[in-house]
Amino acid sequence: MWEIGPGIQFASTELLKPQFGLRAAHHLHLSHQYHLLAWIPIAVWVLLLTHLKDYSEVDKAHLGFDLYKIIPRTKESIETERK
Repeated sequence: MWEIGPGIQFASTELLKPQFGLRAAHHLHLSHQYHLLAWIPIAVWVLLLTHLKDYSEVDKAHLGFDLYKIIPRTKESIETERK
């Protein structure tokens, strides 16, 4: 109806540029909101490499409580598999 697909595509390409400084949690939030599936793997990888103490309050808000709880469990599972 509104034909905003090209606009979303342009914005998603621009927002990946470093000058915007979007954090991984924000990328994941936007990827869910606008169905930007290509953003998900990198955002998840960065989130798993980031210490939980380094997550800002804004990061936690973007992730939501349920997803924020999954990250430590996922990190623990990865460590268990590596042993």
